[in-house]
Amino acid sequence: MKRGPIRRKSPSITPPTRSEERGIVLLDVAPLRKQAAQDCKRAMTKLEKARADLLRFETEDRPAFVRWLNSTLGELLTQLRENARVIRDQEDLIEEVELEMLWSNHRNPRRAYAEVMRRRENPEEYDDWESDFAAGNSADSSQKGASENADLMKELKEQGARMTKEERRAMFAEMVWEASGQRPEQFPKGDFEQMFADFEANFFEHAEQETFSNEPTREFDFDIKPPAKEADARIKEIYRILVRRLHPDLRKDGKSAVSTIWHDVQEAYEARNLERLETLLALTEMQEGMNESSASLGQLHGIVKELKRALAAVQRSISTAKHEPAWAFTKAKSHTVLEKTIRKTMERDLASQQFAMADMKRTLDAWSRAWKPAARGRGNAR
Repeated sequence: MKRGPIRRKSPSITPPTRSEERGIVLLDVAPLRKQAAQDCKRAMTKLEKARADLLRFETEDRPAFVRWLNSTLGELLTQLRENARVIRDQEDLIEEVELEMLWSNHRNPRRAYAEVMRRRENPEEYDDWESDFAAGNSADSSQKGASENADLMKELKEQGARMTKEERRAMFAEMVWEASGQRPEQFPKGDFEQMFADFEANFFEHAEQETFSNEPTREFDFDIKPPAKEADARIKEIYRILVRRLHPDLRKDGKSAVSTIWHDVQEAYEARNLERLETLLALTEMQEGMNESSASLGQLHGIVKELKRALAAVQRSISTAKHEPAWAFTKAKSHTVLEKTIRKTMERDLASQQFAMADMKRTLDAWSRAWKPAARGRGNAR
């Protein structure tokens, strides 16, 4: 007799019963705070070591390497600089001749070269022509330029009216960087803030009034509430404490760590970020050797995060510096191998420069020969 598969009953699972107790359970966070404090100290130790390595490279290794390079390979350096200057002059001349061939009737490079050299030797003959040409096009160009500038200003105002203050500040910082090559922290104290205030008042204030008066009010605008007075007062209090501790005029040591945290404080204060300001306050207390018992567990974790972020930035700078021959220069006992490597590189660059100079010289010599129109043969005469 054949039997079928045996079916087993699945055991019944009793759902867990919920407790009716609603009492507060106290947790001992002392071990967690102790572990977080140890993590803070380890991260701070790594950051201080990385900053010390980078500072030693910038203040000791690089200056010593530059002095050694000038004294050991100064002749090659001078020759490379002189060749670079000659190459730039030759390239400028060749480019000017090619532009002369492109924009004038001198299709022959010899005729174009002769015209360029004549213009270089007698620049006063071309001053009047350039001024007349500029005056003839000034009316059209000024009218067109004014129209383009008006459209650009209108677009800038409309775009700025839709931005927050932080976005305008970032946009203005990029504009200043492109124009002057300086970041906000590189300006004297208060100068960048005054420049940004003037820029915002001139470009965005009127646009804000027009834009927000014409646009309908959005529904979510009613949910935006002003910050509480208590939070604003706390932000100002923490900011005053951090200014007294970190302001460059009040600190005499001039540590790079202080300047880095100072910029973080400015960003947090501009964004009215109370949580980050409290974290930075606790971080400065730990850096100055104060007792970390006043910091909460969340603040300790925030300090670790800030330290790791700063460490990553310093490590990126160190990674870039390690590719330079000046890295750890003062620790090396002998520079013989380094000298051979750099000398070989310089000699290779010098040979490349000489090849480029010779090639351009052949071109210029061919162009500098006197141009004569081709004579017609007797068979072609009519």
